[in-house]
Order: sequence, then C-alpha cells, then structure tokens
Amino acid sequence: MLEDYPSYIERLKPRVIDAIRSTPTRPETIQFLKEVAFTETNSSALARASRGYLDAMKIPLTTESEKTDYSRLEDGLRSDNINAKQKIIAEIEALNSQ
Repeated sequence: MLEDYPSYIERLKPRVIDAIRSTPTRPETIQFLKEVAFTETNSSALARASRGYLDAMKIPLTTESEKTDYSRLEDGLRSDNINAKQKIIAEIEALNSQ
C-alpha cells in the first residue's frame, strides 16, 4: 500500500492514509508519513499524515501544554514552507529520541 500511494485518486488518499495509520507502526510507516508531509498537496491527506506522523513518533497529547505543542507541530507539518517543515521534523525527531 505504501508503494502504491501515489497512484490513488485524490479523493481516496485521505482514506489510504487512515488505513496505513491503522496498521502497526514500523519504521517504513514513519518514513512514509514523513514523506507525505513533505510532498502531499491534498489537504485532507496531509492533515491525516501529519497527525499520523506525530502519533507514530509518540508526541504526547494529554495535558493542555502538550495539546498546544501538538497543534503547533501539526501546523508546522501542514505548512507550505519546506524549511519550516524541516525544522519541525527535526524538533519532532529530537523529542522522540529523549
């Protein structure tokens, strides 16, 4: 499914992301979600991939402070600015390695 993702029609891409997110998290899945965050133009698929990436990277979402950080990171992943996305991904990876 990961390899076939680019061939799906636009209206199905968000559902494909959901299906991928429902499978066990593997390094390939995390890499896929990160790549989608960089390349996807479908806003619904991008939103779902961004949340999937944050969840796969185990970014906490319990306290109000964590919710605020999660939203900021999600907004950064959904940004049109590639440099901003790169900075956010570096921050997420740093948080995940702690």
